[in-house]
Amino acid sequence: MSDHDRLPPQNIEAEQSVLGAILLDNEAISPAIENLTPNDFYKEAHKQIFIAMLDLYGKSEPIDLITLTEQLSKKEKLEKVGGAS
Repeated sequence: MSDHDRLPPQNIEAEQSVLGAILLDNEAISPAIENLTPNDFYKEAHKQIFIAMLDLYGKSEPIDLITLTEQLSKKEKLEKVGGAS
């Protein structure tokens, strides 16, 4: 197997944990910003959710299910990440 045939390192559960922690406690975004970039997320939906969270944080808006759904919808990414449910 050549190097370009290998999957990059990934941990979907860790990605979900980071995003969930930010939703539960917006203060969790500070250490996430210090250690992660959107490209660190393997799953495209998780990358788009993290980008939306960064956008909300940059506008000093709360990060919750409602604001996150609205932000993803504004950027036409909501359906691409699996919808609002």
